[in-house]
Amino acid sequence: MTHAIDMNDVQKQRLIDNEVIARTNNRMAGAAMDAISEDVDTVSFFCECSAAPCKEHIPMSVDAYTKIHEHNSHFMITPGHDKKLVEFVKKRTSDYWVVEKYKLRV
Repeated sequence: MTHAIDMNDVQKQRLIDNEVIARTNNRMAGAAMDAISEDVDTVSFFCECSAAPCKEHIPMSVDAYTKIHEHNSHFMITPGHDKKLVEFVKKRTSDYWVVEKYKLRV
């Protein structure tokens, strides 16, 4: 038997805010790596899930990371870290999933 968790809007927004913080940190790390060396193939980005703080890392190129975030409501997470109350999975790979927020206040 599964039990649904009822969350209010404040709790849902907190989950989204946690993901925005992780994405902001990743953007700064990606920009720094890009500026330091063009020879870097892969960067270890933080999972952008709503668990605060998630310690999982996802290796990918800065270009792949940038492409995922062309949409402001998209976040990159470790497989299985999605929260169905605030997001749905848009893309699944073996290394990461891309989720989209139902609504995002940035």
